[in-house]
Amino acid sequence: MFNFLKKKNSVADKASPVRLAIEIHTDKRTGGSKNLPLLIGTPEMPAKLGASITLEVDEDHSGNEVSIEFKALTATVTDDATKTLTTEEPFKINRWKLPVTTPKPGTIAKGTYTKYVEVDLNPSWPSSCSHHEGWVKYAITAQYKASGRMCEYTALEKVQEIWVLNSVHVPSGPVLTVNNVVKNKSLSMQTSIPSATIALGQVVPVTIRLAPFLANSKYAGQEPAILWASCKIKETRTIRARGINLADGIESADEVLNTPMNTQWPKGNNGWEHTVHVTMPSHPVMATDMATKFLDINHTFLVTLNVKASTEMDIQAEECKFRLPIKVQTMFKSLFKKKESQLEKPLPMRCKIEVHTNQRTGGAKDLPLLVGSPDVPALMSATVTLDIDEDCSGNQVEIEFKAWTKTLVDVKVDATKTLTTEDPFKINRWKLPVTKPKPDIISKGHYTKYVEVGIDPTWPSSSSHRQGSVIYAIVVRYKANGRMSEIIAHTEEQEIWVLNSANVPTDQPPTAESGLAFQKSLPLQASIPSKVAAMGQVVPVTVRLFPYLATSKYAGQEAVVQGVTFKIKQKHLVRSRGSHEGEGVTVYENCLNYALNEGWPQNKDGWERTVDIRIPSDPAISAHTITKFLCISHTLAVKLTFRTGSEKDLKLSKTEECKLMFDIKVVPPPLTTDSAELRELPPGYAPDANQAPEYAPEKGLAPAYESE
Repeated sequence: MFNFLKKKNSVADKASPVRLAIEIHTDKRTGGSKNLPLLIGTPEMPAKLGASITLEVDEDHSGNEVSIEFKALTATVTDDATKTLTTEEPFKINRWKLPVTTPKPGTIAKGTYTKYVEVDLNPSWPSSCSHHEGWVKYAITAQYKASGRMCEYTALEKVQEIWVLNSVHVPSGPVLTVNNVVKNKSLSMQTSIPSATIALGQVVPVTIRLAPFLANSKYAGQEPAILWASCKIKETRTIRARGINLADGIESADEVLNTPMNTQWPKGNNGWEHTVHVTMPSHPVMATDMATKFLDINHTFLVTLNVKASTEMDIQAEECKFRLPIKVQTMFKSLFKKKESQLEKPLPMRCKIEVHTNQRTGGAKDLPLLVGSPDVPALMSATVTLDIDEDCSGNQVEIEFKAWTKTLVDVKVDATKTLTTEDPFKINRWKLPVTKPKPDIISKGHYTKYVEVGIDPTWPSSSSHRQGSVIYAIVVRYKANGRMSEIIAHTEEQEIWVLNSANVPTDQPPTAESGLAFQKSLPLQASIPSKVAAMGQVVPVTVRLFPYLATSKYAGQEAVVQGVTFKIKQKHLVRSRGSHEGEGVTVYENCLNYALNEGWPQNKDGWERTVDIRIPSDPAISAHTITKFLCISHTLAVKLTFRTGSEKDLKLSKTEECKLMFDIKVVPPPLTTDSAELRELPPGYAPDANQAPEYAPEKGLAPAYESE
């Protein structure tokens, strides 16, 4: 028995002269931690698994054969009181033998052996899915078998899993509509989606309809207000350990989508209708619907709205929920005239966005930089170019300029969830002119369009932080017809960094902060020229130390300064629902930490010293910002550390700290112009007084939409 084990391990050892390899013939991968080969099939074009199995034997070696097996199966896991039961049910098995040379029984000759195998994947088979309670798995296995003392054993095994996405034609059916009533408000509401069948990654238009308040309601004649809305998708799995198709299987559920519906809701007391577009998750986040012997998967689309009357008397909002049962499938449609899979070769097109500016931010992103002021507002101008190598399926090419705030809030109820809110305050859209020989075909050719947008100098400057950001970008979307709706076949995006500088009067008075140390017996003061500082500006901070008060026990002594620290703290206040009332999530970070421990004067009659500190430049620090979802502010702190008494009497000396705080506004550097043309920004921005634009917190930034 020990010799048998030794043989088995010797074949599988890294130094073994026997090696097995499996190559799946597809150029698409799932990505992620597994990064599996990806196959997609439709009823018109079923997926085909093609694989090459290779055996390399460096010298004649003991062995009988190499078996190859393709297996597709469903598996479920159920917990009993004392054990866990895993049940596997294969629904397709194919087997082959790798042809090898055997000079004598039990020996495989030196050489390289290869076999190509194919399996047609029925488009009605369930798509791959992976969950700890149940999964659908496709895999191909190669086993090198040899003779042991008592029986044949597997000396070497190679397994390659494949991820399969099968799209099945499901009747789309009529528009799916659900009605509900906000009871305490006497308000009828309705939610609808175009179809109960939804595809992975599809953009689904969700239509919300509000009727006026009923005439007998105390809110009759008022405007209904949507305070907050979200949509979720609940994925439910039913598993059966013994494959009995009964309704009482073991059921579990997960939320595969939880996103706020960020939009500008209409206003009016006569009712209204509004549509919000929601992007569905893709694989492997969300599985497709399936009904198998051991595993069923289905989905529910949930829409939640928080509603109240617009009057201030109505302080209690009410939640209204809509549950829409949906079927999730894989969406796939060839984008080419030839009947070739979309995933077998890249799109025959190239898209380029060129932003016309000679300035860059540098750093890791190295984005195009636009700088503006009230005197010379920035102008975003760009040229979009699309090159198509052959006639291609497509409807239109949309160009969009978008400016928005993005915030990320951790939900306190569940530490594992985060809520991302995006609020656009400027959107412009254009169409790229293309040639279309047929309604859904775009001709081969070179297409270009020049677009421009004036950047309002009162808009917030760009900022980037995990909790909250201000983003400017131009996006190009190539759109084509999908099976049920229009799809985005290709997207190109270019982010732009915007610095808006606002002019303010230069005759602002200096500002000072005072304090008392050592039991309120040592007066001290710090002052700065202005509470407004530009990025990169050199700010003189004057520190004044006065004599000890005559009533102090330290009167007549020197106060020895051991060190002074200058800090700038940046505060991010983010609000997931954009409400300017109540608490948001606050995040702090240090943008400057400068310590000066030498050269401080010593004089019992007091003294004064000025230290120049440089405000960090963009993007190390963000500009002062007040928007609906994101507020950025700054504090300059001057911390002094003292000791009392002379250096000769250190034992009797006492140490104390005193901190002086300034609320400052950090603004972008002033725009340097020459004949209204931008020049390079100076390395040390001029210390002119500048002020960030004032925003009304109760108004926020209203979204603006423009299109051609």
